[in-house]
Amino acid sequence: MEYIHCNLCGSDNTELLFTKEDKLGISPVEFNVVRCTKCGLIYVNPRPEAKEIAKFYPEGYLWKEADKYKKENFNIINLIEKTYKSLFLNFECETVKSIAGINNERKSRLLDIGCGTGERLNIFRKKSFDTYGLEISNEAEYAKNFFGLEVLKAPLEEANFENNFFDIVTIYNVLEHTCNPSQFILQVNRILNNGGLLVLQIPNTDSLQYMIYQKKWIAFDVPRDLFYFNLRQLQRLLEKAGFSLFKISYISALLHPSIAMSSFSNDLDPQLVWTNEIKTNKREFAKRAKWLLFTLLAFPLLLLECFLSKPGMVTLFLKKKEIA
Repeated sequence: MEYIHCNLCGSDNTELLFTKEDKLGISPVEFNVVRCTKCGLIYVNPRPEAKEIAKFYPEGYLWKEADKYKKENFNIINLIEKTYKSLFLNFECETVKSIAGINNERKSRLLDIGCGTGERLNIFRKKSFDTYGLEISNEAEYAKNFFGLEVLKAPLEEANFENNFFDIVTIYNVLEHTCNPSQFILQVNRILNNGGLLVLQIPNTDSLQYMIYQKKWIAFDVPRDLFYFNLRQLQRLLEKAGFSLFKISYISALLHPSIAMSSFSNDLDPQLVWTNEIKTNKREFAKRAKWLLFTLLAFPLLLLECFLSKPGMVTLFLKKKEIA
């Protein structure tokens, strides 16, 4: 375990918000979730050292298509999951393509950091992007073998990409997992070309969901999630790293309704269901059906928090400031 100062302002003064256990039971330790008394950033402190983090991402933590749709395992719940994921990933990728204003003279070079099992990156490739992926878990092998994607199993700081190499960098629900968000974003700036597009999706602590659930909010997935930001803190971090914000989308909260309902019960947490299925080699049809039902029931809450500009998840679109 290591003790850290605030990554946003450098202060060492914090207050304890609560302690929370690892929902996957990998660690018996209850982790402290603290808030910086100077800037308000919420983070885990102390936390596992960087070399330990990988063990907290077991098989089944991320959704996979392979083997789930073989004839002997097929059911309507699987079909709904696959269709839903395909629809929202296509929407997100089309949004990036539209905002980027793709130049047809050459493929835009895109890096998806924390690409996981590669579903989103595969869709970007189908939409004619020149795609690269980074993933620190063993899912990197799955992305390469199942989809045939160019994915490097390494953290960003070890990838050794050239300066100004990418036109677009996407970071979907990854920044909160990084050990040093400030340095991480500076590295993103280095590999993006001048005027390049950064797409950042992340849970939002200034949300109705956080107000309702507090420590039970599913976004507090300790110790996999290490930092928890609101929009003001994100803008401060990103502006210091040389990015200018030009668009915020709240629709990402509507596309991920499970984050609003999974805080009620373990049965509603898809990651717990997926990891347990791997352990038992048995499909948990009833829990999947319950999860889908409560996901549908979440939409009124999601619409309300979007109306109030307090969604549980936000997507930011930023430009790298051009250097004369």
